[in-house]
Amino acid sequence: MLYTTVLDLDRQADLVRHARHGVIEASGGRFRRLILRPWPKLVSLADVLLFGPRLHRRRRRDRCLLYYDQPWGSPDYLAVKYLLAYGGTSYASVVAARRAIDEVARIKEADALVCHVGNRRLSARIMSRWGWSPLNDSPRCSLFVRRFYGHYPPAVSTASNPT
Repeated sequence: MLYTTVLDLDRQADLVRHARHGVIEASGGRFRRLILRPWPKLVSLADVLLFGPRLHRRRRRDRCLLYYDQPWGSPDYLAVKYLLAYGGTSYASVVAARRAIDEVARIKEADALVCHVGNRRLSARIMSRWGWSPLNDSPRCSLFVRRFYGHYPPAVSTASNPT
């Protein structure tokens, strides 16, 4: 099976632990599912500049997709590759995706999350509020890291249909 869907991160932790690539889907302010992928998300400039704004304008529903990879050369880290927020995406859905990636990091025992911020609306201030710090002291730094080293945020419900 090329793609595997995970609806409950705690119950399906073994699947999550062994998969290197995935996409987290959140909507309605809640985690919906994690789709484990056989290969990494390839992001191109065309995706970001040409297709991203059009997709953002045309799809007005509350849906957030967060793509991540566990690089072969750095298995103790997770790279947040791409966050796609549709035009109607709520802040709560972005927070749900962020909490889900923290939970994936806990399950995989990752030391840190790393990302390159290419959106001017994600300032160093908001990244700091979410627990991320710039990789250097430059005011134009767009590389951020969220370090764990065994100390993870408290777990929240990551079941798509909590009972």
